Amino acid sequence: MRVITCNNDNFIIQANMNKEGDFENMFAVAKEMAKHDYVDIASGCEAEGWMHLSAVWDNFQAEELMEDYKRAKAIVLNK
Repeated sequence: MRVITCNNDNFIIQANMNKEGDFENMFAVAKEMAKHDYVDIASGCEAEGWMHLSAVWDNFQAEELMEDYKRAKAIVLNK
């Protein structure tokens, strides 16, 4: 999985659809990130393997979203 968009209100994660289990892991990472009150899963596509998260609490949260992604990914992949 990889982050394909990270800005102050949109965060999109793309799964590697050629890698078994990557979509499920990516979805678990998105759900882990959505545990925060300020992050919502806006949309996703299982066929194309992406999840779009939305978060707004100020004008400079892109870095915080990336840190949340890294923490969530570590939690999911280290289970």
